Amino acid sequence: MLPSKTVLLLLAALLHLALPSPPLDAASGRSLLRSLPVLEYRVGNLTSAASLGSVPALSALPSALEALADAQGALRRHGAAAASRAAALRAMLRASGGSASVGALVLSYAAQAKDLQGALRFGEALAMVRRARDAGARGGGLPPAAVASLDSAESEILDCVGDAAGALAAYERAGGGGDGGGALLYLVDLLRKAAADAPPGPAVEALRAREGAAVAKLLAAGPWEHPRQLPKTYVRGLFSAPWHEHSGSGARWRALTEPVAAALEAARGELAAEFFALQRAGRLLEETECVHVGGAEGGGGTWRWFATNGFWEEADGDGCATAAPRACALLVRLRAAAPALRVLRAGYSAIEGRVHLRPHCGWTNAQLKMHLGLVVPRAGAGQRRKRKGGGAQRGEPCARLRVGNETRAWEGGKVLFFDDSWEHEVTHACDDVRVVFQLVFAHPDTQLVSGPFEGAQV
Repeated sequence: MLPSKTVLLLLAALLHLALPSPPLDAASGRSLLRSLPVLEYRVGNLTSAASLGSVPALSALPSALEALADAQGALRRHGAAAASRAAALRAMLRASGGSASVGALVLSYAAQAKDLQGALRFGEALAMVRRARDAGARGGGLPPAAVASLDSAESEILDCVGDAAGALAAYERAGGGGDGGGALLYLVDLLRKAAADAPPGPAVEALRAREGAAVAKLLAAGPWEHPRQLPKTYVRGLFSAPWHEHSGSGARWRALTEPVAAALEAARGELAAEFFALQRAGRLLEETECVHVGGAEGGGGTWRWFATNGFWEEADGDGCATAAPRACALLVRLRAAAPALRVLRAGYSAIEGRVHLRPHCGWTNAQLKMHLGLVVPRAGAGQRRKRKGGGAQRGEPCARLRVGNETRAWEGGKVLFFDDSWEHEVTHACDDVRVVFQLVFAHPDTQLVSGPFEGAQV
């Protein structure tokens, strides 16, 4: 068995890896981005010196590569982070004459698994979890808490590839689903997915019963109030509904939302042109949140996006991406038209045909979203029907959004206004890409309540 001090360090590090990485605020992100060239320069110098036989450089190189990998991962450059992490392990083995402690091996493999998951390389990520287990077994066995951390990592990866039953089994091996809110939220999510995937019968009924019990425990403990509105951060006291009207007599915040929606709809042409320019320039990022069926190893299409106020983009004086001047000009117009509007995020979102965004809840009810349809394919003679579960009839929009119990279709030049903290799901029944411009802003009632407000994180 591992020495007690090594066990404590290992458990602390594995627990850190198992926790979801908190989003970076813009200031921290830009600071980290500025530090990246310094880290890369240091790694380059140490690598050159180590190749010439410098013992001090060889000793310092592993930690420098780990620091670079940490920065790359925080900046969502997960593939680069995995490569840096693997290089750090090689450098450590070289510096130690080919041997390494069990704890160091387990931590390296676990960290590489997390990076590879972020890069959507799920098969490689699972292989790294297995290597961590094997390293622990060769060293005399890992403590139960370390094994549980690896089970949790395996659960997240299996969830990403759509194996809800396997993810649930791994999470239960890890002892997941305790009384903590975050653990119960994930358990409810896995139970719902496993029940949706399983054939009708007693197994589904058992999963639904367990889900009901877990939801009841969540609602009793609070702060959540509705079984289909379970975001990670919930603020009580905000008016809540899955869908909202932005204009007309039914609009709750008409003075705020009507001019915003009108400005968005008037900008459809210029925003669509800017999206295609960004696409041609290769500026779109692939979504790594595990809610869509598709992607690098899941088959089907992908979900890509561009954040106009992402800290990783070269920005103007207002923090808006210089690569998207039309979107930035629109945000200036929105601030003039609705001074009370607090924009948190904005940008382009594109899902390819046949992509399915599984039912999930957003991060917080302290924000609301508007989607402007830029490119919305319609079913026609040139479109193949969705192979399972029917599809759009000829002439109808192919992409639909269910929020709560109501489903609406995106339409070109029209705005949908909704609260993504409610369970929502996207189905795309045709082959062509669906593109929207997304505006995320603070819930208008947040100024009326006290409590945490984390919606401003990017």
